Amino acid sequence: MSQTVQSLSYFGKTPQAADFVVHHQDRESGVAFQNWLIDGMAIARERLGDRWEALYEALPSLRFVYWKGSPDELLVGSLVTSKDESGRRFPLSGFWEINYEHVESCRWNLPVHYDGLFREVTSRLHPHREADHNLSLKTEVETWPAPDSLSNPENSSIGNLKVGDIDAAFGQPWVERASINLLELSFRVRRWAGWVPDFGLRFPLPPEGPLYLPTLHFWLQLTRITMGEGTGVPNLLWTEARSVPGFIDVYYATPSPVAALFLVAPDLEGDSVYPVHEEDSPRVHLDTNEGRAVIGQVQDKDTSLEEVLRLVSTHSPRSSA
Repeated sequence: MSQTVQSLSYFGKTPQAADFVVHHQDRESGVAFQNWLIDGMAIARERLGDRWEALYEALPSLRFVYWKGSPDELLVGSLVTSKDESGRRFPLSGFWEINYEHVESCRWNLPVHYDGLFREVTSRLHPHREADHNLSLKTEVETWPAPDSLSNPENSSIGNLKVGDIDAAFGQPWVERASINLLELSFRVRRWAGWVPDFGLRFPLPPEGPLYLPTLHFWLQLTRITMGEGTGVPNLLWTEARSVPGFIDVYYATPSPVAALFLVAPDLEGDSVYPVHEEDSPRVHLDTNEGRAVIGQVQDKDTSLEEVLRLVSTHSPRSSA
C-alpha cells in the first residue's frame, strides 16, 4: 500500500491548557470533525443534566473512522476522556487524515487493518500519561509512526473459527441473531435501491484477546454482505475493550453528534442505534424451507464463520459479496 497519510492531527482539551488544543491542516474533514465533537458534547450536557459528569467519566476510550459529505478523505483515530485545567470536561482526540483511494481495498476492514494505529494513538493520548500541552503535542506527533507501519495484524482472520467460538465469548447466540436480523432487514428494504440505514448498527465486541479482531472482522463483513457497500466507507465508532465487552456502531452516513455518548447513555439513543445482536426480528422473509435451512446452519455451533458469510451472501437481496 502506498503512503496514505495527509497529516496527524489532534483536537480537544488537556489538564495543562486553559482552552482547546488543536493541530490539523484545516481540511474540510478535520474542521467538520472538530465541530461535530463540540456539538455532540454540548447536546449531551444539555440532555443529560446532572448525569452528564458521571456518564462522561464512564465513557471508554473510543476508536473511530469518520467522514462527512464525500468519503474521499477519512479520519482514523482515537478519543479519550479529558478535561482542561479548570476541570471542564471534553475529549482529547488524535487522528490521521487519509485519502480514500489508498484504503479502498480494505475500506470495510479499517478497524482491523489499522488496529496497531488505534492502539498507539490511544496510548499516547491517555490522560494518565505525563502532561501534554499544545506545543509538546505538536512536537511529539512528529515522532508517531505512520499508519502503514502498524497495519495488517496477523491475528485478524476469522480462519477456522466457528459460530460456537463467538457465542461462547458472550454466552449468547449472537451470531445467529445478528445474521437473521440483518437478513430480515435486507429483505424489508430490498426494493429501495439507493437506501442506506439512517441509524447505527450495533454489534458486541469481546474483551481484547484472541477473539477481539476476528469478531470485529466478522461483524463488518456480515454488515457489508447483507446491507451492501453503501456509500463507500462506513462511519465507525467502537470501544476499547480491555477487560470487559465493548461495542462497535456502524453508520452509513455521518452519525449524530452525540453518537459517542450512545455507547454509555442508552436514553440518548432513541431510534438512532439498532442493537442487531439482541433484538429478534419476526422471521417473515426467512419462513421458507430455504430460509429455515439457513437458520439451522447459523444456529449450529460447528458452522464456520466463513460458511455463515457464504450462506448469508447467497440469501441477502442486497448482497455485495
